[in-house]
Amino acid sequence: MEERYNLAIDRMKAIIEEKTVAEPYREYFQHVARFILKLDELKQNVESGKQKEMSEEELQEEMKDLYADELEANYEKSYANPAYAVSVLGGELGSFLSAVYTEIRGSISYVQEQRMEYVVIGAELLIEIYNKFEEEKQPQLESLKEIFYWYASDYCDVFAADRIKDQIDPERGCFIVNMIMNEDLSDLRYLYRMGEYVGVNERETAAYLNSLSQEKIDKMADTFSEGYRIGFVNTGKDLSKKSVVNIYYAMGFERIVKKAIENFAKMGLKTSIFRTSHSVITRGRNSQIGFFNISGNKQYVYDHRDDIGLVMDKQYVGLHDRSVEYQPLPDHVQGQPVGAHSRRPYAALHEKAARDGEDPRHSARRPRGVAGGGTRPVANRPQRRRRPAHDDPEARILPRRPASGQYLRDGRQRHRLHRLRDGRGAHAPRPRLPGRFRHRLRLAQQRHDFTCAGHAVR
Repeated sequence: MEERYNLAIDRMKAIIEEKTVAEPYREYFQHVARFILKLDELKQNVESGKQKEMSEEELQEEMKDLYADELEANYEKSYANPAYAVSVLGGELGSFLSAVYTEIRGSISYVQEQRMEYVVIGAELLIEIYNKFEEEKQPQLESLKEIFYWYASDYCDVFAADRIKDQIDPERGCFIVNMIMNEDLSDLRYLYRMGEYVGVNERETAAYLNSLSQEKIDKMADTFSEGYRIGFVNTGKDLSKKSVVNIYYAMGFERIVKKAIENFAKMGLKTSIFRTSHSVITRGRNSQIGFFNISGNKQYVYDHRDDIGLVMDKQYVGLHDRSVEYQPLPDHVQGQPVGAHSRRPYAALHEKAARDGEDPRHSARRPRGVAGGGTRPVANRPQRRRRPAHDDPEARILPRRPASGQYLRDGRQRHRLHRLRDGRGAHAPRPRLPGRFRHRLRLAQQRHDFTCAGHAVR
């Protein structure tokens, strides 16, 4: 990996001096190459320990230089802005090259975590696209999209699988946790080493929390950590079966999160904190999940929310689903990640399929009752009910007929239960809904957010 990295850096230096690509694309590639060289300088500061010795003013200058193209003051004339890229590079290639630059800009956090493999992958993507512009004065958009597609396809098993592991394996999702537990939080310079943009909100939030007594910090942390524990008690669930908890929070609240980590440790839970995704391969439309900052340019985030459309097709979706198959983790972390997605690990599904003699390729589907993957949540799927027997204490009691004017969300389910209870049979003609119900159904249909017993309202 070190050899590939050095070759990529040497190629960036050559791109800045070469004139083998026609304008206006030459300036774009030179600009992105200079950014990657800034990442190399950041890498040297992190590895040598120089960054820890820098003053807060020096860290601010370093950060502003790295995030210059995302800041609102410079965004209007930045290649990270799709509108500007289109105006300079053309309608067909401008938005594509802007998305490529945005993908490479996510390497700032990779350098701070010293995940240099991700930095190398992004640099090699730029080199491959650059070579295409050397071969042709203005390549076809489809040929460039194909390069980006194979970049996402080839490394999907790296990015997507690591993303899942970061969420459920505390040994991998430990960079932010180690920063919180080991750094001096009274010295705000730690913020600049966490791999996200540090704005006024983050600095002032951290400074304000530093002014509070430890007693107040403990009370704030106990509010949600104890509430989490009491939630298991009230619902009759065994918390001892859980081993990992995810904490989602905005940068600046490290003092509270540190106390929460200590509280969860007393419950027998290890904490994993993963940062918001900066890659199109793992980034959804809601980018602020995990550890994130709130001072970034929201227009920049919004403009690139659909960059996945460059590679999304049926084949890529199937590849993305298969890429999350990973080796089973140790027993103490095997199971559902607490506080994250309520789904069983794919390794566990494969083990069950092997025991049952099924094809493991079909076992990676989401369990029934989990939203997504074409399976409707159990709560929204009509359940077959039966008339309770007097000698069956566990029989499900049918609900009473709703009072006049009471509106139930699932109209078909309501009338189906009435027919069963009244002895008319499940297939009896469905009575016509009163006018006020029909009106509400029409309004719900217009909002495209209403389903009735699994069938779209028409």
